[in-house]
Amino acid sequence: MIVVVDVGTSSLRVSLLDSQGLIVHCSQSKYSLSYPEPDAVEMDMKVFTGALWAALKDSALCAEANALKVEAFAVTAQRSSVIPVDEVGEALDNALMWQDTRSFPICDALKQKKKEIYSITGMSLSTVFSSPKMQWLKENKREIYDRSYKLIGFCEYTVHQLCGAFATDTSIASRTSLFDVAALKWSDSLIDIFGIAKEKLCPVIPVGSVAGFASKRLCELFKLDSDVPVISSGGDQQCAALGQGCTRPGDI
Repeated sequence: MIVVVDVGTSSLRVSLLDSQGLIVHCSQSKYSLSYPEPDAVEMDMKVFTGALWAALKDSALCAEANALKVEAFAVTAQRSSVIPVDEVGEALDNALMWQDTRSFPICDALKQKKKEIYSITGMSLSTVFSSPKMQWLKENKREIYDRSYKLIGFCEYTVHQLCGAFATDTSIASRTSLFDVAALKWSDSLIDIFGIAKEKLCPVIPVGSVAGFASKRLCELFKLDSDVPVISSGGDQQCAALGQGCTRPGDI
């Protein structure tokens, strides 16, 4: 049995999947966003964390009631949001959601760098992606930026909640606008362009690889007595494509 956490923009789901990939149980938690000022879209991370553990608890009760053995946890999530966290993974402020456009002036000021950014990331310069939001945080909430140990998204935040490790996979990193999609590593030139401290980024692991093992809290919740891996499964759109059977080049 695999426990899959799928983090969306307005809700998250925790599903129990059997060895054939069939959903045995699904628990959904909904949440709302806040709009504190024009162009701002944020989420209270205490609300998100509560929703995550409520859905995990419901799934754990189902697994126990049906004597289901959990063999792995997998996380997929929406991308490009930015959450400043401390050394233990506690959020220092609300998440800047992917829809937040307060970084538009930053993107506008970097127009002359558009071709360079595109050549490395394969994406246009846009407020959607993480790096302009990270720079906005640095310029507008410097104390939060300086206190942050890592600047992460919802996949990394959820992975850390489950296993205590900081890691991001290549699919998630590719939406930051700081990632070299050919070399599969953080781009030093993009880090310089956006003025982000490299140490605030997570180590990069391949999509679908083990980020760590279930935390004590998670083991107690699911009554696990052995190491159970927590896997970073990639962006929600990529996982959705796989779910639709797009497994070969040319599949649509």
